[in-house]
Amino acid sequence: PAAAAAAAAFEGARVQSSAPHHQYRWRRNAAVTVPVHHHLNQYSSSTTTPVTASNVLGSSSSSSSRSTNVSLLLATASSSSSSSQTTNLPTPSEKETFLQSLDRQDRLNEANKDRTNLLNQMIQHKTPTDLQSLLAPSSSSSTAATTNPTIRNPGRWESMQPLATGTWTVVYAPHMSTMAKVAGGGEFRVEYILNEDGTMQSHARLDFPWMGWFGSGIDCVYLSVSGTYGSVDDTVCRVDFNKAWIKTIPKSTTTTTTTNNINDDGPYPFLSDVPDSLTKNIITSLGNLFFVDSVSVFPVSFLDRDMIVFDFELLGTRICAMKG
Repeated sequence: PAAAAAAAAFEGARVQSSAPHHQYRWRRNAAVTVPVHHHLNQYSSSTTTPVTASNVLGSSSSSSSRSTNVSLLLATASSSSSSSQTTNLPTPSEKETFLQSLDRQDRLNEANKDRTNLLNQMIQHKTPTDLQSLLAPSSSSSTAATTNPTIRNPGRWESMQPLATGTWTVVYAPHMSTMAKVAGGGEFRVEYILNEDGTMQSHARLDFPWMGWFGSGIDCVYLSVSGTYGSVDDTVCRVDFNKAWIKTIPKSTTTTTTTNNINDDGPYPFLSDVPDSLTKNIITSLGNLFFVDSVSVFPVSFLDRDMIVFDFELLGTRICAMKG
């Protein structure tokens, strides 16, 4: 309030250019009297003065307050207010801290020790919560005081299904980012589509530098599978894939103003969308060889409205996905 009053008075004051070098002109603004000098910065007080209403507004009997640099005090008051607001910000949860560590939340991020530790800390400090609280609006007080709320019994169908339905994008999976590095430093994107009836599709986009070698004309490849998902027990879910297909995206021959390949219109949504061919039959047969029980069971470490973390026990790692 003191700084605001000083600003108002300062704006209302008028300096006459004919005033002698060491004389002041005065103008009253409401009940406040503020001295204004041609060379205010040259005559500002060199001593440290507390920012108070009396120091800013001054009085006719206080020569030091008359030479106070109002601009400096306004800046000080503003800085103090900003600092006060900053210190009152709430401490981010482990989930928020982990998400802030990622480069982006719509693609696979590079794995490192710090991010893995933050993900583990989030799971370690999770708070099992009932479904009604998780489905409540984010502004609801029911989860306002809860740290890292996750559904209780995430492997149970009744708990899992209302939250799992939707499209999920993998944002953190150390084994996937390692595979991308080994394959030449390309891009590896994975998407899961979980439907209400328990069916699902998964699409992995592979974009590696060597794909265009030897005149193949290939820009990227989509590997897709479909099947079902369900419950094993209160903490473990299961996926059973039974169909597989691919789609190759040719390099773009059209010059555009962007780096996007205009030929990349995404994967075939379903196996039935793939044109009939011998290749289609071969891929489907080969895919069935990789659908084994040892990679079909996944303990669920965390599940809320927009994040799921499940364990890939075969490789001793975790997969974190965000709902789009």
